[in-house]
Amino acid sequence: MLTTNPHGDKAATSKRDRRGAVKSLRLAIVLGSVILTGCGGDPDHPDPAAFNRQAQTVEKPYALALSRLVTCMTTLQGFTEKEATKRVFGNADKPSDMEYLSAYIAGQSRGVRMQVSTKDAKEKASYEMGKALFHYRAGSWDFSCASCHGTPNKRIRMQELPVLSSKQGARGTYTTWPGYRVSVSQLKTMEWRINDCFRQQRFPEPTYGSDAVIALTMYMAVNANGAVYRGPGTKR
Repeated sequence: MLTTNPHGDKAATSKRDRRGAVKSLRLAIVLGSVILTGCGGDPDHPDPAAFNRQAQTVEKPYALALSRLVTCMTTLQGFTEKEATKRVFGNADKPSDMEYLSAYIAGQSRGVRMQVSTKDAKEKASYEMGKALFHYRAGSWDFSCASCHGTPNKRIRMQELPVLSSKQGARGTYTTWPGYRVSVSQLKTMEWRINDCFRQQRFPEPTYGSDAVIALTMYMAVNANGAVYRGPGTKR
């Protein structure tokens, strides 16, 4: 049946699904905390709590926080970039550490109002690149992000498609990722969602933490400014 989950999103979920989502999210956040402590924190702020504050959703786009994790793994822990990004998305049998980390870090911003800046020239450039990519049509189906998320009153089966170029649509969507996706019974990240959209558009899969992914995330994050971050959330 159509219900409203604890984060205010409409989703076709049962009480059993929601109980499973809450348990999974709590576990993911706890495991993310353990993994992050082992990372040694940020080189400029040795304690993990300071790293959390630096990577908060309200301060930096979500994908940039994930790319910062890769930086820590390569500069502090001795991983190569290939090793650090070998398994960024998990499956039902084995979730990825990166997904756990993203849930923990994003959760530190829960209840904080979005304030993503575009004052710096590079921030502005990233936002404009994300906007251009959002409307860029290509691939065998001549699709763009805006094909599904650019005009109101579009649906796929029971799922309403938010208009991510609008404040209302971006606020309701961006502020609840990462999320427990009921349809696959797994925690998934915003970057996974972007990659899956690329797949459905018949685009090549973007590189993890690439400029393109960061720019698209920056575009959505700025559009969501003013909303209170409510993630990790629950997704259909």
